[in-house]
Amino acid sequence: MQVHSLRTTEQRPWTLALLAAASCLSLVAAAPSNAQTPELVISVVDPTSSTPILPSTRLPATGTKITLAECTNRFATASFVLRPDRSNLNGVTLTPSDLNGARQRVSANKLALRTVKVWYQGGTAWKDIRANSTPTLVPELLLRNDKLVELDHTRKENLISSTRSGPIRLSPTIAHFGPQDRLTKTSQEFYVKDDAVLRPLDLKKAESKQLWLTLDLSAPMSPGQYTGSILIRQGARRIGSVDIHLDILPCRLEEQVLKYGVYYRARLKRDGDAVISSEWKTRSQMLSEFKNLASHGVRHLISYEPLPSQGGDPYTVVTLAKSAGLDVSRFYTTAIATHNPGSPSHLAQYLQQATVLRDLLKPLGVNALVVYGIDEASPELLAAQAQAWSKLRHAGTMVFAAGWRPGDATHVAGTLDAFIVGERMTRSIVNVLHASGTEAYAYNRPQVGVENPHHYRLNYGLELWRSGADGAMLYAYQDGFGFVWNDLDSQQFRDHVFAYPTVDGVIDTVAWEGLREGIDDVRYLSQLKLFVDNPPTNATREAKKYGAEVLSRLREIGTTTPSLARQEIVGALARLLGADIALGR
Repeated sequence: MQVHSLRTTEQRPWTLALLAAASCLSLVAAAPSNAQTPELVISVVDPTSSTPILPSTRLPATGTKITLAECTNRFATASFVLRPDRSNLNGVTLTPSDLNGARQRVSANKLALRTVKVWYQGGTAWKDIRANSTPTLVPELLLRNDKLVELDHTRKENLISSTRSGPIRLSPTIAHFGPQDRLTKTSQEFYVKDDAVLRPLDLKKAESKQLWLTLDLSAPMSPGQYTGSILIRQGARRIGSVDIHLDILPCRLEEQVLKYGVYYRARLKRDGDAVISSEWKTRSQMLSEFKNLASHGVRHLISYEPLPSQGGDPYTVVTLAKSAGLDVSRFYTTAIATHNPGSPSHLAQYLQQATVLRDLLKPLGVNALVVYGIDEASPELLAAQAQAWSKLRHAGTMVFAAGWRPGDATHVAGTLDAFIVGERMTRSIVNVLHASGTEAYAYNRPQVGVENPHHYRLNYGLELWRSGADGAMLYAYQDGFGFVWNDLDSQQFRDHVFAYPTVDGVIDTVAWEGLREGIDDVRYLSQLKLFVDNPPTNATREAKKYGAEVLSRLREIGTTTPSLARQEIVGALARLLGADIALGR
């Protein structure tokens, strides 16, 4: 999979009606409350904003109340920023309370707090994935131990804290590694592991520190209002708090209408200790990453695991994926790819390999094996593979490929089962593919590696839904050009990472959370469509009309602010369900 420049969806204004509606759905509370103190400025912010929050960012004291309205069966997010203006505040603790409702409570252990770590990345950070040797500060990591990554501002380098070997310095070495060089380090060489809960924070005077809140709403809950708070202390002294108001609607979000997957490069490491790499995982590391995928709404893998005859173990990979909750009914593999389509002997080999692999995985619930074409092939190579694809499909094997060139969809329509489109997905592209029975998936909008969560939420969320595509297959969950934890050691590309590998799991990023919000935007929209098409018994005529208007407006006009669009959708759902909620994000 090659990498191309970032192309974002063109900006489209809201209609006046939508602007008027959105203007009263403030992203933050309108005025400071008594939870604000003179020494600590607290600002509630949109977690997936396109504007990065750096230590130098100065936000007004916008209020200390987080207001959420949610269906269950999802993970909700919120964010706020702390800034001490009078002096350093060391040893600051943040303690969430239970959220109490009339008939039920949300336990405090369902509220997870992490810091948004700002660290040095390549000079194109937040905007592009091409390598750049100038280190720049960018928010990316979600940490429970904020000191896991320390910064050397003099040398503009990151230092990773390690309990085994002391700080590990990540130095820029951009001339060392080419685009095909991907390093693997043992856990003795690079031991990295985050804490289980948020550690006390050291807040520097006049510097902003962003916090990320995740609420686990996956279990059934009684509809109604829930309230609680996050108490902020320095030692025994209270220095502030953030109030939480949660409205639970009487609805459970359905699973995805669209299909989401990632290219998963890692091979199974069958023995020995954990390693840090995008290329190899132990069983426990792989299972942890698969669970991370499932919790973010990404249910499909494009696996790089080799065939058994090549030393791989796809049976165990699929077993782990299934146990983690991923959808294994289709197994996408790059281990069988039509690289030599004109060779009769190679075609016979592809057919035989597909039969063996399909039979091996069928007992695990794999109903369809999907093999790969030449990655991002030219029009001539696409045409050259058509006969091989036809014979594979005739023998019961599905075939997919990816391409970014304008017009690729026309070349492959009807010859593939699925095509992953690298140009901006439009209804016309989707229609061309669907008319010939080929599924349409998006990638490169952007590639993984751009830290900005807004891009992934918008382009793989509401904009993808508007196009009529079947889903998205993003490159890649992890691809470390050079070493996966060092963004400044490759000649051509910055690292593509949704979640950074550790010895026992992963460290999430704001971009990864942005994708989950985009996936859930589509789930909310699908829920609204379900209720518009099949209204609840007591839904009013006005509520039905408003819900239909919201659906139509988002489909035909779109949005550039998905957080406000979500509020519109939730508001329409609340009207249809007769729920009294206080909207806010």
